[in-house]
Amino acid sequence: DLQQFIVDPELDPARVAKRERTSVAEVDDVVRNIVGMAAACDLRIVGWSYFDRDRMIEACPDLGHVIKARYVNALHIARPWRRTIYPSFKIEREDEHSPKHTLDQYAVLADYSHGFAFEDAEPAKWIRHVRKQLRATGGNYRRTTSQTKRDWHKLLDYNRHDLLALRGIVLKATRELELWHAYERTRFCADDGPRRVCFMAGSRSPRLQALLRRHGVTRWAFMTAWNSAWASQHLNGNAMRQVELIKIVEARGYEMLPGEAIGEDPVSTPAEGVLILGMGRREAVPLGERFEQLAILVGEDDGPANLVSCGGPGMD
Repeated sequence: DLQQFIVDPELDPARVAKRERTSVAEVDDVVRNIVGMAAACDLRIVGWSYFDRDRMIEACPDLGHVIKARYVNALHIARPWRRTIYPSFKIEREDEHSPKHTLDQYAVLADYSHGFAFEDAEPAKWIRHVRKQLRATGGNYRRTTSQTKRDWHKLLDYNRHDLLALRGIVLKATRELELWHAYERTRFCADDGPRRVCFMAGSRSPRLQALLRRHGVTRWAFMTAWNSAWASQHLNGNAMRQVELIKIVEARGYEMLPGEAIGEDPVSTPAEGVLILGMGRREAVPLGERFEQLAILVGEDDGPANLVSCGGPGMD
């Protein structure tokens, strides 16, 4: 549910442009409403940086402790998400004086479909123009120029997409980081005849090193084709995807061992996987991307098992 409140009295007359979506209110009333909803439903209040938090506290100093306790700076989620899941995605400044970690760039990673709304956006300029015109017409929005009306509509649309993109970024970043951390706590096992070899991300396994020596290889990759979202739409979807993965690996001439990824939840079903002997990271990551994997495990010689991202810009 998205609501837009006009809290600047000078802009009140512009409400007539989109009555169905905008309301006029005192800023302290809006803040108290937001805080009350958050407390009643045990929700977070989310903004991009601490700017909004500080404005809320200025409006309602008596609620400062509650606002600080419930407020989340989305950048503290988005930045580690980008570094971990999308390390190749570069954040660029428009110029040396521009802020770097702007919401529009992270919206690309969140696959926000209306990113065009941020192109050439000048919200501060639009606000100044609408204010000036309303003063000139004595507060009569209908007497303002066509350009003024266009600027006001652009401002409302920009704000709407700004909020929706923020929501999309936080939801996707949180979900993918939780999945990444679940991978870090997962046991990956491969069956080499009667021997079962298990290891975890970041660990060194003497048994895995011995397995590599027995097969005469120095590199390996562990992956699965399982995808819960895809499988929910197709009967036996995971099994079909796993068969396809195995065929591709066989066609490339690699030896592989059957295995499974066992999560820390004892009631969850282990994901069927394969340990691919001799495949390096450069070939394994694109294969993981092909099967829509967030990450795969790779390693070399006696080094640790490395959890590596399969994410690229805008990739789910």
